[in-house]
Amino acid sequence: MIPSQNLAAAVCTPDFSALVRCLNSYLGSVIPLLVGLAVIGFLYGVLRYIYSGGDEEKRKEGIRFITYGIVGLAVITTLWALVGIISTSVVGSNPIVPQLTPPGR
Repeated sequence: MIPSQNLAAAVCTPDFSALVRCLNSYLGSVIPLLVGLAVIGFLYGVLRYIYSGGDEEKRKEGIRFITYGIVGLAVITTLWALVGIISTSVVGSNPIVPQLTPPGR
């Protein structure tokens, strides 16, 4: 067996708890990328709107990018929260939410 297939089989076994852990593992690396893309899209729309110079088409395009950025952030946040709730209730911990510890501990 190829090592990567063996690792995938060990991490993503067919039971539900392991599936949730596997999903958390993938989302933990994908979510920051998606949030970054949504923020970049939003900021591009804001800049497009500001620098439209009275051109109605550019203004509409800016509004479209702003809307897509906000909707994208809302969808990403909702899915992240849903996976976190399922993970906490099934697995008992949520590894994709960073844990903050106060200084000195």
